[in-house]
Formats: sequence, structure tokens, C-alpha cells
Amino acid sequence: MCSKNETINSKSKEGREMVEELGLSRRGKKKLLKLIKNKKINPKDTDEVKGFAKKFKRRSWIRRIVLCVIGVILVLAGVFAVRSWVVVSGAVDGVFAGGGGVLDLVRRDPLQKDENGRTNVLFLGAAGEHDDEHRDHPSPGLTSSMMVLSFHEETSELIMISVPRDMEVRHECDGWLGTTWGKFNQTFPCIEEAGGTFERAAEVTKTSVGDVLGLEVHYLVHMDFRVLIDVVDTLGGIDVEIWSSDPLATTIMDRNFDWMCPAGPYTCHFVHWPVGEVAHLDGTHALALSRARGAAGGWGLPRANFDREVHQQRIFVAVGERAQDVNFFVNPGTALDLIEAMGAHIRTTFRASEFRTLVELAQSVTSEGDVAGRVRSLPLLNYDQPEYSVVDGAGQPLLGQFNFSGIRELVRMAIMGELEWLDEENGDVEELL
Repeated sequence: MCSKNETINSKSKEGREMVEELGLSRRGKKKLLKLIKNKKINPKDTDEVKGFAKKFKRRSWIRRIVLCVIGVILVLAGVFAVRSWVVVSGAVDGVFAGGGGVLDLVRRDPLQKDENGRTNVLFLGAAGEHDDEHRDHPSPGLTSSMMVLSFHEETSELIMISVPRDMEVRHECDGWLGTTWGKFNQTFPCIEEAGGTFERAAEVTKTSVGDVLGLEVHYLVHMDFRVLIDVVDTLGGIDVEIWSSDPLATTIMDRNFDWMCPAGPYTCHFVHWPVGEVAHLDGTHALALSRARGAAGGWGLPRANFDREVHQQRIFVAVGERAQDVNFFVNPGTALDLIEAMGAHIRTTFRASEFRTLVELAQSVTSEGDVAGRVRSLPLLNYDQPEYSVVDGAGQPLLGQFNFSGIRELVRMAIMGELEWLDEENGDVEELL
């Protein structure tokens, strides 16, 4: 009579013979023999053994697929992490002032404020080297778009002021232009293109704009036109209502951009929309609209640069509203694309350690919805209420060259809430946005 151990060994031997016939992997063989030894599988029951082998093989393939998928995910995550670090590091170095590094982004330094608790930011838009239309321009660095955004962090109140680019101001362009005064859009590039640093050009321009408006300008954001194209396209386009200052106009047109027609130069009217239409714009059309002023025989924008400023402000708000709809946590690639676009085409005087404060501020503004409804546009040339105009049609102070006291007083009244029409729920200026 066999002992218990001899019986087990005998069964194990029979099990091994069966295992060899099934073609199981080493891991499968080991598991089957263990089950046989623990009497959970009868090695003499062929159907039971083959049933285990079939299930194990299926589970083994599933396991391999799962491991393969996990491996791919880990590789992609690694690539994404590396790309994220490279992109963010490059953006920090290119966008923010004062050096620092990626780790500074986790800090939350407060933003600078004036005595009224407001932070004032000057936005400059220039053609740059990426603009085909102005590739032969003697100075593609001219700042064609100049806008100040003044906001109160506690109340989320925003006031937007477009600064006339042709306004004559004093600047440091003697070595570049042979004069110490000229158009506002020359102030920044005349320093940088003469060999000055970005920091120096930014400081002088902030001071000059602040002197004209009677504001302390804390920060400057300089961007070339390419960033608008990249940002709008990354966001999937923006929706902008087409506007005209001409009450009789049914469409707007600017033939300066017909060379950009997709089918070939001058085969279409690239800037041509019905007034009142909410147009879905890609980046290229958004840029064209931001620069349109009814030139080259166009129509619907009789106030030229002042009409262009209205669409620039609308596009600015539309980008903010569209960004509000994008879940950057669900779509981290979109966030990286935006950071990459900005890092390549934007320079600022913000510090990386202030970035978190900016993000939280932007979230507080957009989380309440109706961004456009809370942005107030302060026009320096007011056609609807001429008594509040402080510049003429050429963008010059009504009180005379270099006399900016009227502009300063209007801005002061807006900041202090003394312009009732600016805060009316259905006021004329608010309707522009």
C-alpha cells in the first residue's frame, strides 16, 4: 500500500506528462502542478486539466495585452512628461522676466497694484518676423496694436483701453529715427532695434503709456501676430460678432487681405462678413479681422484704426471665453500646445512666481461666465458721446500735441466710477463688446 506522499508524487508525475502535452508556458505548468498537488485538479480528469489550460492561456493573453497597453501608456506618459518639462521650461525662460525656473510656477507671489488696488497691463502686438505681409517692411517690430487692461483683483472689474498707435509722443529714437518724438508704435521697437534690451524697451514703453493715461503700468506683454493664429487654432477657433460703425453698412470689407485667399492670391475677399453675423474664425481670419480697417477700397469700417480697435477687443474677449470652455485637465495636450505657442511668440515682464496668481485670477473671472458683460471698453474717441472724446480722428490729443491732461482725466473718472454710462447694463460702450 502506497503512502500519502507516494500517492501525491505519482499524481504529480501523471500531471507532468499531461502538462507537456498541453504546451503550457513555464508559469502555466508551475501553476497547474501546484493545483494538482493541492488536489484542486484531478490529473486523471482530462477535461478538467484541459479546461484549466484553455482558461489559463486566455488569461495569459489578456494579461499580455494589458501589460502591453500599460507599457505603451507608460512610454507615452514618459514622452509627455519630457515634452511637458521641455515646453514649460522653454516657456518659462522665454515668456517670464527675471530668470527663475519651472519650480517658480508653483509659487503664488501677489501681483503689483496701484493705490486703487488695480493691476494695469499693457499689451503690444507687432507683425514680427513671421508675418508674410510685412516681411519686407523696414520695421516689422512696429506695435500696431496697443491695449491696456486694468483690473481689480477683488471685484474682477476689467476696463480695456486701446491706445492710438499713431499718437505722437516723446521717445528715445534719436539714434534710430533721427528724432526724439514720433508715433507711439515706434517707442518699443526703436529701443530694441537700436540694440537695447527687451527689459529697457519694456520699461520705457510702460512709462510712456502710463504718462499718457495717468496710470501706473505694472506689466507689459509683447507678442507677435503669430501667437494669435496659434492660440485661436489650438482652441478650435473663436466666435466673434461682426461689427460696423456705419449704421447703413450690411457688410464689412478690407481688400488688403485678398492676397491670403486659400485658392490663390486675389481670388476671393478674405475679409468680408455680414454685419451682425457671429463668425466662427480660425487663427488666420481672426488675425485679419483684428487688423482690418476698410482699406484698399473696402467699406463698413469708416473709422479706420478706431474700428479696428473694437474688433481687437472683441477678439481678446472671445479668446478668453473660448479658453473658459476648454478643460485643460481632460485635454493636457491642448494646454501644452498653448504654452508652446505662447513661449515662442510672447515676452512679458511678469515673473514666473506670479503665474499661479494670474491663473487663479483668470479662473475667477471666467468661472462666473459672461466675460464680455463684465469688460468695460473706454474709448478715447467717443462718437456716440462726443463730449467724452479726448483725441481726434488721427489719434492726437484734442488739447494739443503732448498735452495728455484730458486723456488722464477721462481715465481717472473711469477708474473712480464717475462715468455712469460706462457701467450701464445696456450702455453704448458695453454693446460694442
